[in-house]
Amino acid sequence: MFITFEGGEGTGKSTQIEILNNWLTSRNIPTVLTREPGGTPIAEEIRSIFNNLPTETMDAITELLLVYAARRQHVENLIKPALIANKFVLSDRFYDSSWVYQGYVRGIDKKHLIEMDKLVCAQVVPDLTFLFDCDVKVALDRVCDRKKAKSRIDQESTRFHDQVREGFLKRAKENSERFVVVNTTEASEVDISKIVIKGVKERISFDNRP
Repeated sequence: MFITFEGGEGTGKSTQIEILNNWLTSRNIPTVLTREPGGTPIAEEIRSIFNNLPTETMDAITELLLVYAARRQHVENLIKPALIANKFVLSDRFYDSSWVYQGYVRGIDKKHLIEMDKLVCAQVVPDLTFLFDCDVKVALDRVCDRKKAKSRIDQESTRFHDQVREGFLKRAKENSERFVVVNTTEASEVDISKIVIKGVKERISFDNRP
């Protein structure tokens, strides 16, 4: 099963993907925990270029090509082999992020995104996607509290992050059979993890495991 975690910055994706990974492995279910951009050595190198503040302007098409170059490495060298080996793949972001950040917010035509998905993803499609939706001010306050340097995307305007939130909610509505939307503005980590685990249980048999 291929499960993706989506949402804006500071919405709680990274915490919850770790919790689900621990829950699955505690039941002897083999998993691969990964992220985008990244997941393989080459893709991680691309991630560093994507996230760091550049010395020149990076336009939307450059962003798109960087992300999909990393995604191709990710799909071919990690995701597909893991799925063939009957492992659960848990990814912090996948192509829905491109549809939101580069499509909905940056304005790249969806016909280009459709073609990139066909070319790059080799029919690899998430079985289940959790969207963590959070009030933008709350989410950005969490980003400020992190003990690490802000990325290029972290430092975008509040309006940008508002548009990201709008884009993800629109994307979830358009793909409602795959998405589970979880509001993380005030919910506790425990309550959110219960929703995530329930969502996974509803979509696959665990051989009567507790």
